[in-house]
Amino acid sequence: MAGYSFRIAYDHPLANKKSFVSTGGYFNYNSNDAELVTARFLGTGKGYEVIPYLSNDLLFLQQLSNVRLSFKHLFSKTASVSAGFNVEATRVHFDLYRDGKSTGNVYWNMLPYFNVNKSWGELVHLTISYRRTIRRPGINELNPSVDYTDPYNWRFGTITLRPTIADNLDLILGRNRDNYYLNFGLGYNVVRDIFTQIRSLQPDGKTYVVWQNINDRIEYGASTWNGYTFSAKFRLNMNASYTFNRYSMADRLQLRYRNGGSFTSGVNASYQPA
Repeated sequence: MAGYSFRIAYDHPLANKKSFVSTGGYFNYNSNDAELVTARFLGTGKGYEVIPYLSNDLLFLQQLSNVRLSFKHLFSKTASVSAGFNVEATRVHFDLYRDGKSTGNVYWNMLPYFNVNKSWGELVHLTISYRRTIRRPGINELNPSVDYTDPYNWRFGTITLRPTIADNLDLILGRNRDNYYLNFGLGYNVVRDIFTQIRSLQPDGKTYVVWQNINDRIEYGASTWNGYTFSAKFRLNMNASYTFNRYSMADRLQLRYRNGGSFTSGVNASYQPA
């Protein structure tokens, strides 16, 4: 495995001393040379025999190029707004030495965002934010070479797999004091081009397990995280969140996905003896 990266940034305040411009970019390169050798023991003094279809040898390359531009303006000490975007190009390439072929893919994405912040004194804080995030498929999801380890279940990736893009809209309200903090958030997310493993039975009785993009998912969420300091030695923190997922009708009918929610919560405490 080998890789390198470059990053550059430039920040500049405008003449009014309340506005700021920031720009920059980065380039990231990674290569992975993977070799799997499967051999059968022939007996004492006879050595081993390599089994070609259970072995694999490949080179995986991934390049990420990013350019960003953002702007921030301070209306006052208690109110500000910021916005910007990232433009990214992703290139992936496979050299499949076992299969004697090469393949690859290139895709572009724009990732905008904005934030509005308002506070009342040093006690109550309000944040409204939107951001677009990306989850890229990796070597396991993209690798098109077939895994023959299980003769009845063939596994392989999809080189043209698209990344998962999520548009996230959040509202967060918080209150801070010397001995406690309270936060409550609401979220609305649209997740597009989700990639997941799909199993399909073939006419010859084999099962293909392949990575594919499915339809969109909508998420609704509410969460809270709070803490209270009883003394310099004892502190208590609590959190809870609820998320409801809604899938498209096609995914519910074809893939048997079900709409539903999940609830998580946690409590932790810290105590420092004298």
